[in-house]
Amino acid sequence: MAIPHLPWPAAPAGETGITAYDVRHIDTSADETDDANWTVEEDAWEDGGGSLAYAVTGLTNDTEYDVQVRAVDENDVDGAWSATASATPADHGNTQAAATTVTADARVWGAIDPADDEDYFRLSVSRTTDYWIYTLGDLDTVGELLDSGGMSIDINDRGNVLPNPDNFFLWRKLQTGTYYIKITGYGPTDEPYVLRIREFTDTTSRSNAATLNLNNSASGTIDPEDDQDYFKLELSETTEVAIRASGFPDTVGQLQRSNGTVIASNDDGYLPGGRRNFLIRESLNAGVYYVKVSSYDERSDGPYSVYAAAITEPGSVKADAQPLILGGMAGGMIDPAGDEDYFSLTLTETTYVTVGGVSDVTNVSGGLTDENDMSAPVDSVHFDDLFIFEGRLDAGTY
Repeated sequence: MAIPHLPWPAAPAGETGITAYDVRHIDTSADETDDANWTVEEDAWEDGGGSLAYAVTGLTNDTEYDVQVRAVDENDVDGAWSATASATPADHGNTQAAATTVTADARVWGAIDPADDEDYFRLSVSRTTDYWIYTLGDLDTVGELLDSGGMSIDINDRGNVLPNPDNFFLWRKLQTGTYYIKITGYGPTDEPYVLRIREFTDTTSRSNAATLNLNNSASGTIDPEDDQDYFKLELSETTEVAIRASGFPDTVGQLQRSNGTVIASNDDGYLPGGRRNFLIRESLNAGVYYVKVSSYDERSDGPYSVYAAAITEPGSVKADAQPLILGGMAGGMIDPAGDEDYFSLTLTETTYVTVGGVSDVTNVSGGLTDENDMSAPVDSVHFDDLFIFEGRLDAGTY
């Protein structure tokens, strides 16, 4: 069973150049607490590994543990152990009556152990709005949404959402009331999971647009099919910007000035991970802009995310490669003819990756290689105006 989510600050006082963190734990009731008696998880977090948190597994339920964290710098020098935090792992209830209470925007650790274990969670909804309910992690999960009487509303096994398509993904507009989420495992169950619940306020015009920050993302749901969502993007200087969507619905995007004048629109961007989602690239002056997202037709609805990225020209040799971030976006300009652009992607663990490029003004081709210039073992698709690489890559730089 995993200790509950235990975050820590990004930089303890006096420590810089941090590239990893170690985590250690010990039974709180232990008589001998010498360093040798602690269980140490080295490199529990490494640079680029997402949020500063770690799930400690293999513990005994209902037993209190002390936990400490230390930083490791770029020279592999260990910092001092942090102050002690204590936590008591406990199995989530396996019935509605024993369900763990969760809230909107929850992030809850859990584990399916033994293989036929069932975890139940109780969610109280105080207003009618859209919810995303899903899990993160390597565990292949099955999720079921139940009403207050235990009747099934929806069930999902494979959400087809990266980085682990085997995690479940449920989305629903929920009315005021009490709901239950049942989580089970499919296949091996020796990995923890993280339950995520996200609540969304529907936007209907520029006046209540959600914020979309540059080099970041925002999310929404097309529900019902003729729904229209708005996002506000504010630029402090002239910037070349690429804006795209990914997700379940076939989206259409429209970029507007602050007065509603349309600058550009697009239906199909053909980017990997959402070829029927829109892609807009424009050079914009400083100011306020809006992105309107709608569905292509009445058959297409569901959750999506919108990304906005500042485009800067990447290096033309491998040593000057521009770093890519999983889930992010970058771009360049092939100029002059024969120009080559380089990007790098660093993975800290084996990860399923989809990466590719597209252009509507020139033919483009791409290659994906490892640190030894050997072709990466992934599936590839090439057309005149796009390329896609897709597969599971080991830790390393590509």
